Amino acid sequence: MEKNNTVYIFFGVIIIFVAIFILKLAQLQLWDDKYIVSSNNLSIRKKITVPERGFIYDRTGKLLVANNPSYDINLIYGKGLGEDFDTLELCKLIKIDTAKFNVILKDAKFKYNTPYALRENVSQDEIAYIQEKIHHYPNIKIDNRISREYLVNSGYHILGYLRKISPKQLKKDTLDYYNQNDRVGKAGVEASYEKVLRGEKGVEYFRVDNRGNIIGNYENGEKNKKPIAGHDITLTIDFKLQQYAEKLMQNKRGAVVAIDPNNGEILALVSSPYINPKEMNDQNFNHYFSIYNNDTIYNRLNNKAAAGRYPPGSPFKMLVGLAALQENVIQDSISKYICKHGFPLGRGRKMGCHCGYYYRPIRVDQAIAKSCNNFFASSYRDIVRKYDNDSIGINQWRKHMQSFGLDTWFGNDIHEGSKGKIPSANTYNRYYGPYSSGKWGVIASVSNGIGQGEVEATPLQMANFTAAIANKGFYYTPHIVKAIDNKVLTDSIYHQKKITTVDPKHFDVIIKGMQGVFDYGTARRFRYNKIPMAGKTGTSQNPQGQDHSIFTLFAPVDNPKIAIATIVENGHYGATWAGPISSLVAEKYLTDTIKRTRLEKRMISKSFYSEYKKQAENYYQKVQANKRKNRIEAVLKSINQTFDLVDSLKIIQPLNTDSLYLAN
Repeated sequence: MEKNNTVYIFFGVIIIFVAIFILKLAQLQLWDDKYIVSSNNLSIRKKITVPERGFIYDRTGKLLVANNPSYDINLIYGKGLGEDFDTLELCKLIKIDTAKFNVILKDAKFKYNTPYALRENVSQDEIAYIQEKIHHYPNIKIDNRISREYLVNSGYHILGYLRKISPKQLKKDTLDYYNQNDRVGKAGVEASYEKVLRGEKGVEYFRVDNRGNIIGNYENGEKNKKPIAGHDITLTIDFKLQQYAEKLMQNKRGAVVAIDPNNGEILALVSSPYINPKEMNDQNFNHYFSIYNNDTIYNRLNNKAAAGRYPPGSPFKMLVGLAALQENVIQDSISKYICKHGFPLGRGRKMGCHCGYYYRPIRVDQAIAKSCNNFFASSYRDIVRKYDNDSIGINQWRKHMQSFGLDTWFGNDIHEGSKGKIPSANTYNRYYGPYSSGKWGVIASVSNGIGQGEVEATPLQMANFTAAIANKGFYYTPHIVKAIDNKVLTDSIYHQKKITTVDPKHFDVIIKGMQGVFDYGTARRFRYNKIPMAGKTGTSQNPQGQDHSIFTLFAPVDNPKIAIATIVENGHYGATWAGPISSLVAEKYLTDTIKRTRLEKRMISKSFYSEYKKQAENYYQKVQANKRKNRIEAVLKSINQTFDLVDSLKIIQPLNTDSLYLAN
């Protein structure tokens, strides 16, 4: 009996293997098009048709990115080039040198049915001339593809660009959609929405003779597939507002981010100085990318708006005040702290303060309006010390900050980003040793209470926590795409409220203080009476040079429609540059005009080029002082390249933004 069972099992296993083999064979012959063009079937040629890539519009319907026809000249080795193949004549015709052709030919021999690009992005006029003679070379094929036409001269970090797919990306393409000549999005929405924009390729199969000439359709075209065009995308960006903010930020390093608090839609995402996306096309890419990659002054390639990490400075005090109210260590109507020109750090040291409310009690709304360092350092200390030990207290404070979108990834549709940093007890354990050893306490981290110390946030995060304050305790995930094919996104990540840990009842007094910033506080000099605004100035300390100028606001106060965060690197006081720029952006969005033209002119004309140049030169001197000889020439070359670029682009001259938008 056992012998019979063994026989049954043996034959059963054989039957299973045979069945699997038959199914796999059927798949190859009936469903898998790879079999059609396998190495054993060179009489069939597969032609891929790249579909139209989706267009990109701004929220008002203005076209930002379209397509242009473009052509590639490809080599398909097939069964060989033939004895009468004239390499020299071909290279002369398509304008490449023979050395390059021979290198490509060597690779093409190993994948003889795969197209290898000899020239890319050839113009229509040049292709017309080449096509008259290319029939003498059956191994040479002209394929049309889509190249991007950027109709604006700015917005690089929003829109992105296309480049040939990298070997690493190609290896990750498990569905074998791409080939080595394909272009893919490399930044911005071109990258984050690559699968939406690209569409689906079409495919045609042809029978060819032994010289590679097409002699007819394969199986009457039954296996052919038509291309499916990519989907159009509508951005949340108001490009008119985007360009206006860029105009205000010209000749300055920094960022402006504007969000609609009602839905998390990003209205403007400015990283300054901006890059013209047209410079990143195939013809210019290597030239400009090399220059910008070595730019040590302006760092244009860095998306400062979404990925730049800065100490948020005084705007962060609003969150500390909210956490203190939630933890019941302060009350909204009671004056608890008295400022004596700063917060005592012990051993005669002091964190300075210039609020002007000295030797008298100060309320939380007054502390926000006058930016009292002592008040918020004291609030932070008392939050931490409320708990059994400072280690637990810091982690509890951190949870409040994280609930406003700090120290976390948004998980949104922006291609670049940073989570920023809110320190935990472990941060100081690493710096000083375990808390239990007594080597650190709350005073070691008290600068966190005024948005300095180990706290870092991106401008996008600052705009977002300002939106959360405007909403009195919640925000929507910031995002940059509004609709696909005119259908509004329904992804729950963008429509679900993110609730903070602070009770809504605590926000009114904070907003009152933010209004006081304009009424009698640090922003009173650029108050705009026709629009009630709530804001906060900030001066963020910077060890590399002059302090950063920071400002956050939302408006109108009673019905918030826009929340803004602006940072001007090395701009010093928040009320001097970042504040006026933020208020002008709000005025432009809410009224579609500017009445404060003198203020606008002052913002546009200001250049920080000399400050940035001085920083670069100081860095160079440090390199010399440290005798890092292998870096000196590279740094000097980088600085000189940047100076040359600045001069060639006239970046320090007033910019004519009338030409920024080219589409009608």
